[in-house]
Amino acid sequence: MPLANTWPQLLTRCIVAVAGITFLIVISKSITAERGWRQGDMWLKWNKQARAAYVLGYFEARSQLEAPRCSLVQSRWKRGVNIDEVAASLTDFYTQYAKDRDIYIGEVIEQLGRGLTAAQIHQYPFPAHHEDKKR
Repeated sequence: MPLANTWPQLLTRCIVAVAGITFLIVISKSITAERGWRQGDMWLKWNKQARAAYVLGYFEARSQLEAPRCSLVQSRWKRGVNIDEVAASLTDFYTQYAKDRDIYIGEVIEQLGRGLTAAQIHQYPFPAHHEDKKR
């Protein structure tokens, strides 16, 4: 019986997902300062379909990268992902915490997957995050 997903097929899917995400990034905004660029500002400029496409691409790439290892990190995403809910949570986070728009989209998604609220993510000590946040 042939394997459902061969290595070339997995690699192709991963490349397509990364290319799609890269395309969205390139067309959305020029690169600015701070952490390289403020992904939250870019996120808020996208329409609902672009946001959903990004989240879908993120999880497609993540699932392809984790498939060979057969071990998912403890995450609420193990139970399934509602693309629209994740996109809405990201939009709410970046809208509510404008100073946190330098936090990468993937970092916010991973913290949402750990079950953190927007307020908890706001307080999370991200590496290389802006220095003006004092605890």
